[in-house]
Amino acid sequence: MMTKPFEHAPTYSPLEGGVLAQIKIFRGALSSRSERHPPSPPQGGNCWVARSVLIVCTATMLIAPQVLHAQIRHGASFLRLMPGPRQQGLASSSTGVIDELYTVYANPGATGFLREWQWSANYSRWIADVYSASVFYGQRLRMPWSGHTRFGFGIAYQGVPEFDSSQRATPQASASDVLFAASLGQPFQIGQQQFAVGANVKHLMSKLAQYDANTWMADGGVLYRTKRFGLLKSGGVFEHGIVSAGVALTHFGPSLEYIAHRTPLPRTWRTGVAFNAGAHEGLQMQFALDYHRTQKEPGQFSFGTELSWNQIVSLRGGYDFENRLISPIAFGVSFRFDDHKMPLHSALPGRNNALRFDLAAAEDNLLFSRPYRGGITHHTIGPESFGWDGPAYGAMIESDSVTLAWEPTRDPDLYDDAQYLLFVDQDSLALAQAVTLAERNAGEFFNQHAQSVFYVNQKLAARNFLVTPLRSGKYFWSVLAYDSDRHVRVIGNARRRLNMFQVTAPEVEIKAITFEYHPWITEEEYQGQIKVTLANTGLRKLPTFSLSFYDSSAAPAQLASNAGSVNGMDNARKLLGRTTVTDFPPGEEHTLTFDWHTAQPGLHHVVASVDEEQRVFKTSASGRKRTAAFHTIPKGKFFTGDTVAAFVLSRFAYEVPFIPEVCFEAGSAEVSGEYVSNWVLEPPLQTLAKRMKAHPHAKIMLQGYADPNSNENDAALANARAEAVSATLLQLGARPEQMRILPGQVLPLRRTPANADDARWVVQERRYVQIATDTANEPVLFELVAFDDIEALVQPVTFLAAISGAVPLRESTMALSAGALQERVALAELTRGAEVQGELQWQAQGENANGWQNQTGAYEITVTDSLQRTFRTQPRRVYLAANPQLRAQRVAWPIRFNVTAPMYDFYWSKLFKHINYMLRQPNMRMRFSGHACAIGPEAINLRLSQRRAEDFQQSFLRYAQTQYPDSFQKITARTDAPKGFGEAKPMAIDRLNGEQIIKGDNQTPLGRKLNRRIEVEFYYP
Repeated sequence: MMTKPFEHAPTYSPLEGGVLAQIKIFRGALSSRSERHPPSPPQGGNCWVARSVLIVCTATMLIAPQVLHAQIRHGASFLRLMPGPRQQGLASSSTGVIDELYTVYANPGATGFLREWQWSANYSRWIADVYSASVFYGQRLRMPWSGHTRFGFGIAYQGVPEFDSSQRATPQASASDVLFAASLGQPFQIGQQQFAVGANVKHLMSKLAQYDANTWMADGGVLYRTKRFGLLKSGGVFEHGIVSAGVALTHFGPSLEYIAHRTPLPRTWRTGVAFNAGAHEGLQMQFALDYHRTQKEPGQFSFGTELSWNQIVSLRGGYDFENRLISPIAFGVSFRFDDHKMPLHSALPGRNNALRFDLAAAEDNLLFSRPYRGGITHHTIGPESFGWDGPAYGAMIESDSVTLAWEPTRDPDLYDDAQYLLFVDQDSLALAQAVTLAERNAGEFFNQHAQSVFYVNQKLAARNFLVTPLRSGKYFWSVLAYDSDRHVRVIGNARRRLNMFQVTAPEVEIKAITFEYHPWITEEEYQGQIKVTLANTGLRKLPTFSLSFYDSSAAPAQLASNAGSVNGMDNARKLLGRTTVTDFPPGEEHTLTFDWHTAQPGLHHVVASVDEEQRVFKTSASGRKRTAAFHTIPKGKFFTGDTVAAFVLSRFAYEVPFIPEVCFEAGSAEVSGEYVSNWVLEPPLQTLAKRMKAHPHAKIMLQGYADPNSNENDAALANARAEAVSATLLQLGARPEQMRILPGQVLPLRRTPANADDARWVVQERRYVQIATDTANEPVLFELVAFDDIEALVQPVTFLAAISGAVPLRESTMALSAGALQERVALAELTRGAEVQGELQWQAQGENANGWQNQTGAYEITVTDSLQRTFRTQPRRVYLAANPQLRAQRVAWPIRFNVTAPMYDFYWSKLFKHINYMLRQPNMRMRFSGHACAIGPEAINLRLSQRRAEDFQQSFLRYAQTQYPDSFQKITARTDAPKGFGEAKPMAIDRLNGEQIIKGDNQTPLGRKLNRRIEVEFYYP
């Protein structure tokens, strides 16, 4: 397969590139040394070295003369060895390759595109037991000029085992090369194009037996890569593409010197291009093409290709056009394990990293067996760490909005992008718990906490976010970067995952709108007071701002679509007021009060709005506007007249006869109590004593009588009775000179009636004292006794209710009070829905009913609606009048037993006083009636009473015709026919309520004397 196996030195042969080169250099050194110093006889170990070198050199010269010629031009061919099995599988076509650690040996510019961290190690076994090993570590650094600087450090080693070509005449010898490399790369952008520059500093230490050499060198390079672009419009197998290209100069440094001869380093110019195509899931393909030219050698091409499936397994192959001893064909394979596609996280420390195993080989030939190279690479596969751009931790924000910004991150997967998840909240503990869970278990986090209710929970592609509106206070925020495989990287570092800023912007919140309803039921539009409670939730004193207050009967949705004007009213709402709020320190609450007036009953939506003009607060916030719904209060009145007739005092005016006789018990001279203190009317002796005191000139004569029918036959008893009456009058206030006692008499026996009651009643009236006076004093002392029977008739009082509310009324009650009297009346019959309408008829009842007469009462109505609000009318006063009304006027004249004429003539003039009153009343009439006591047969008493009425009326008419001729016709026209009732109607008062009050009791002498009477009744029909 090799047509010219010995034309040029194979750069990838460890024998040719390392030990053989050292032998040639050593040979040159010996030659130079021999010219300066003649050779001494070989001694010790130097002899075997010389012999070995001569043997190797001779063999090499015989086998490859042109190789020797080429190696004289430059040495340290170990530097031309590209470490890494992936590079070998691509035939070292690495100058334009991205996302590979060992590429930095071909192009230091690749350092700028390395992952955040990674390390790789490999081992190779070549011909003749020559072996090599290398390790390289790359890390992102934060430098003053950039946070994305990359640094790498590696060690490469090549060794030749000890060998002996002297047949054990001398000790064995070995050879080795050690290369230390440090790389620094910096990515940057020009416009939208991505570049990276890098430089390597390397130190080579080469050793052959006891001789060694070392040198320093540097590499430099630039690598360019495009952004990922759409490769096929419809997607497909290779959805995206990336092109990268690079140029580098390597091994720039002083020559290598072993003893005296200097050999230049293999300074190499390299350029290359790579094309990547694929998708995040599925197939990925890479094609790389390199051109390199080592100093004083012709340029050479190489190319390689790689095909990967789902980033798990990769197959690669390459071809190097440089002539070499081994085959130019190379191939390799890789297997990658990670925490997503091929779980190996239990065996790997940390999270978001992968482990790749690489194997590469070159085809064998007739001269050399197939060389192998194996390696392992450990690198991150999640988004890179990133930090905050602003605001700084603890920044004081003096507005209600802030732009949060953070550094960009990069996902190392060529076909994936990092997205951001921004969290902002005032609860630092909840935010910290979510971040901790995201780092510990990303799957559980996305399932449970990605939808957490934070102030901001936003998925973003950009690296900044405007948070508004913000209330004053401390806010904590964090950003999570994640890729398609849900590898999560939290912003910051392990010491601080949360950032904090403090909003000190002026902030006010309407905490509540309350309605203190007016408790009085009136007819005015006043509803009560609306109270708006404001809180300064900021951290500094608020500047002066306005508070507007609206009333709307519209629904909230309609209200929202009808925002209203600042200057007054619109169709949806009415401006109730606007005020200015000043002097508002932080942390305090102020309550502002507005009077609410409306003539429209029902449900109203009250709106309070802060700073509608946006002079203080430039952005809107939900807390600066609040709506509350309130129902209007009941309106109306409850009333009656100022003075109402709650009672009618039906007056029955009665003038009854004065009885000038005092009766005694049989054999007794003691005045009974009915004449002094206890009687249905004023006791007679009290009446007489008052009249005598009022008329000191009037005198009376007292003459006592004894009844032999009662076994009383002594006149002394009669005198004693007169003395007893006189003594009683003296006690009641009469004067002694006004009384004269006449000698007492014993009445003759009389026949007693057969009826036992009649017999008893007759003899009762024969044991008495007669009181007499002269004719002139009869009208003074014996005039009729007037008394009025007042019957209080309760009259209904009408109260009118006209009250309407906005919600149903559950209870309504009227309260009426006058002093200690109180009464409550439920108005259930007048309450219908939200109204109390109609008339309430109230009247005094119970045993205290008469106590309301002529009282000024206070009344009000109390209602309770379904919202548990209680209202009442203002107390009003009403005078509960008791109006007197003359129902009837009766005048009764006593009649002596068994006669028809009145006892005294002065009655006639008394009668005509009432006649004159009757004539002034258009509807009043008069009637005469005769009455008898219960002594004797009823029929006789009935005829006697009829005759008494007729005789009295005829006498009255004759007297009236004589004394009042002008009014006689009117008198006769209003006079009813006389009527006699006998003993059927004792003197009594018949009340309108059906009650009868007996004044003339036939069981007593006084009562029977009253019943023997003639009555003139003036009445209204």
